[in-house]
Amino acid sequence: MPLDLDGGRTVNRAPSPGAVELERAIEDARRDSLKLEERRNTILEKVEKLEKKKAKKQLQQQHSSSTTLTNDKKMADASDAAAAAAAAEIPDDETPKAPREPPIVFKGTDYCI
Repeated sequence: MPLDLDGGRTVNRAPSPGAVELERAIEDARRDSLKLEERRNTILEKVEKLEKKKAKKQLQQQHSSSTTLTNDKKMADASDAAAAAAAAEIPDDETPKAPREPPIVFKGTDYCI
């Protein structure tokens, strides 16, 4: 590597061992930095996919729970309406019966108590 020293006189010097070692260390650090950046990017992509999957699952759960709540509300409204209709049918001289407990239904069978 020619160096211009003392106004036009060029001197050829061999690079010092410390400079060569430093350049290699810099190249190694750059290479390692690129590898780490690639790894970081792949991890971030995986995290994004997982977050999207979680958000989708939560949305489906909220939708199913809101549907369940809506169905429960409809059933409660229907039972209130049925109770009101039954109360309207009872003459004033009769005393209403105590409300019955709903039947016990075993899921997966047609058997109930």
